[in-house]
Amino acid sequence: MSSQSTNIWVLLGLGLAGIILMTRKLKKAVKEDFGAFVERLQLLPPPHPAPPKAPHPLTGLSFAVSDIFDIDGFVTGFGNSDWARTHEAATQTAPAVSAVVERGAACIGKTVIDEMAFRSALN
Repeated sequence: MSSQSTNIWVLLGLGLAGIILMTRKLKKAVKEDFGAFVERLQLLPPPHPAPPKAPHPLTGLSFAVSDIFDIDGFVTGFGNSDWARTHEAATQTAPAVSAVVERGAACIGKTVIDEMAFRSALN
């Protein structure tokens, strides 16, 4: 009976170790952006209003924008690295991006797009 309980503890320990190892691997995979971002950044929402007012409706959410939207202080490259290198940073943020941030969501970056935002349709 003692050997059976020992075997159970060994199996539980191995199972727990396996779960811990798999969790670490999954965390690494989730942290990768898979080449989706042209640039990482953070546009944080304004502070929450004082109670009893309701918090911002998008609080706790995050989003990324396409590289065709201007963000103050960042170059909008339209998917073209030469364009991005030869042009200056935007002086204001696009109204669509500002509206989402003002409602509580955080912008985390600019994503890759087709060059110059042009793609031919395949039939």
